[in-house]
Amino acid sequence: MTSAWDSDVVECKLCDHCEYRAERGKSTCCDQCTAQSDSHEAHCPRLSREVLQQSRWEHFRCDLGAEEEAVCLVVPPRAPKKGPAPVLLFLTGNGHVDDRQDFLSGGVDQLIRNNELQHYVLLAPKPLWKTGVLRYNHNWRNAWCEDAVWALVTEMLRRLGPENVDPTRLYATGLSLGAIGVWHLALRYGEYLAGIVPVSGKCEWPFKSWYQGRLDPAVAKRLEQIPVRCYQIDADRYGGTPIHDLEWLCWGLPETTREVTLKGMDVGRSVDVKIRSWERPNGAGNWELWEAKGPLTDWAYYDDWGGDKHCLWNRVYPFVDWGMPEFLASHSVPKDR
Repeated sequence: MTSAWDSDVVECKLCDHCEYRAERGKSTCCDQCTAQSDSHEAHCPRLSREVLQQSRWEHFRCDLGAEEEAVCLVVPPRAPKKGPAPVLLFLTGNGHVDDRQDFLSGGVDQLIRNNELQHYVLLAPKPLWKTGVLRYNHNWRNAWCEDAVWALVTEMLRRLGPENVDPTRLYATGLSLGAIGVWHLALRYGEYLAGIVPVSGKCEWPFKSWYQGRLDPAVAKRLEQIPVRCYQIDADRYGGTPIHDLEWLCWGLPETTREVTLKGMDVGRSVDVKIRSWERPNGAGNWELWEAKGPLTDWAYYDDWGGDKHCLWNRVYPFVDWGMPEFLASHSVPKDR
């Protein structure tokens, strides 16, 4: 089986100056890596050849009307533990649609960097229109097709087998467009997910799931059963904000609030975050909102733009301090479900 490093799905070659993969169209892993310095930019992918040689691209026709088979990057556990591994589905953002940006930079690479996620299997579909994993939303803009994604995911689980992956610990996360896609996946298949982590994106409530002020009963039942943690910059309007929807859906529920200061992108810089948690009824997992005070000023890369208002995943995914692995590890789907 051809490894992701040797495959032609996404080009892979070594950086001229270190052991990481060079970004697409470049000779280096990041602009800061030079012959004179072994330092790296804060958002450098840091993807090693070893990890990509262990990974592979899987192909599957999840839509009979699509021109080509869908492709999904499968990254096995880098530090496996005894027994079947948990699985984390990752849906990327609009910038990666149809290969406009390097798929292995600015998304799944940041999850791979997180040491507390090294015992997970990572699944990362490529957002290509010709493979059927995308659809149009109500404004004729790009959206992940939740049914095609689910068909792809379940096929990947079947191929991996119950001896290697634990279906009671299947989680989903996504950034921006991918966050929206994760919300929509939960509306359709939430009873099978152990938890979702949308980052910088809201739910669009497709197919009249929330229509004329009424939440569809089947959707409401699925959402009642699934733990949710949203990460959002309070100044972000690019991918929409879930804040008002969360407040409405959790109206009247017991709420706790605390504030923390978390690791920023540059050394010596930090991010102030307000954490709101709502206690869900019937013993279901709490819903949480980790709201960063923006625009973020923790990254010199955005200083000339007045701060970062959207790309919160560059902190949430690679940095353990932001708590995503701990949230995932605390939830699983009951076996009777």
